[in-house]
Amino acid sequence: MLLQSIKRYLSQLFSNKATTPLSADDWSSFHKELTYHNQHRFRLLAGFVIGIFLLLLGVDARYYLLGLWGSVPAHGYRVLLYLHCFISLFMMLNVGLALLIRPKNQRAINWRHRWHTRFFLFIGLWTLSAISYADLLISGSIAAWLGALFAFAAIFFLKLGESIALFGSSLALVVALIQLAAYYTGRSFHIQLINVVNFGLIAFIMSRIIYRYQLKDFSNRNLIRAQSARLEQLALHDHLTGLPNRRYMLKSLNTEMERARRYQQNFAIALMDIDHFKQVNDVYGHSQGDQVLMKMADIISRNIRTSDMAARWGGEEFLFLAPHASLSEMRQFMEKIRQLIANQDFGRVPTVTASFGIAQYQSQLNLESLIQEADKALYKAKQSGRNQVQAADGSPTERDSQPT
Repeated sequence: MLLQSIKRYLSQLFSNKATTPLSADDWSSFHKELTYHNQHRFRLLAGFVIGIFLLLLGVDARYYLLGLWGSVPAHGYRVLLYLHCFISLFMMLNVGLALLIRPKNQRAINWRHRWHTRFFLFIGLWTLSAISYADLLISGSIAAWLGALFAFAAIFFLKLGESIALFGSSLALVVALIQLAAYYTGRSFHIQLINVVNFGLIAFIMSRIIYRYQLKDFSNRNLIRAQSARLEQLALHDHLTGLPNRRYMLKSLNTEMERARRYQQNFAIALMDIDHFKQVNDVYGHSQGDQVLMKMADIISRNIRTSDMAARWGGEEFLFLAPHASLSEMRQFMEKIRQLIANQDFGRVPTVTASFGIAQYQSQLNLESLIQEADKALYKAKQSGRNQVQAADGSPTERDSQPT
């Protein structure tokens, strides 16, 4: 049992896969998020290193004034000076480049940011690791490499391949520098070699744990967003037809009314009611009535403009919203829908028709009054024989259409 748990944990540790399935777009967003965070973090780290190394240049100057450059480990002090100068310059150039190509947001991340981040990570860790060579010559310490190693492991998010390449190459470099220092000084650094391997492995595992936690956090956030979108879909759409529900339509109507008032634009609405729908339920059953509603929603969805909106208003009623449409244009649109419904095969139900009441926005009408106008027009269509489109009495450009 314990071995199985360890095996499962290690398999997760050495995997880039998420615990919950992610789409290709999700993975792209995740990698952009990693690069965005890494860019921000290396700018902060570079600024910190620049400040520290500028102070260390003063220490290097003090070593020179004290005559330490003429002592036995003189080569080590010179290497320290050169590395402090090079790393300071390297960090300054990278901060400048990072600010020059700084993305506005995560969506703006591209290949330049990814390769610049990798360049900084590899060259930065290698040069910081090289400081241990000077320390080995002076005091036999690898503390500088350890500090850089664990700083990079803790600060940056690295994929599996990047982590292996970065820490593996750094470990190989330090091993080579230890051998060089042993050759130059004639001393043995076996303990340092053992520590390099041990701490290199620990840093790699730590990097993988941090990456996995970041991936898990992203997966959880992605799952929460998907669930929130699903809940919003359920809250704003009718579960049977899939059309927007009354709540969603009211919100859209308010928005459209505000736009019409502000920009002096037209829009029209239509209220549709399925004729004798109660008889459909009574004669053929509610399941067949549901089939009629779903078929009706399909006809509507396939034949409205992308700028238009249709919602299930309640029961067998549907409400249409057509921005920038006049009353005559709305009449033509509803006539098309009416004819499609009348000519549609509804299976067991031999004939299904619908009546329509249309109304156009007028500045003196509020939303409730506008809907009442459409309701009056619908009542007029039903009183006039059903299966037709009518506008309320007194509507602008009133033209009664006759069913074809």
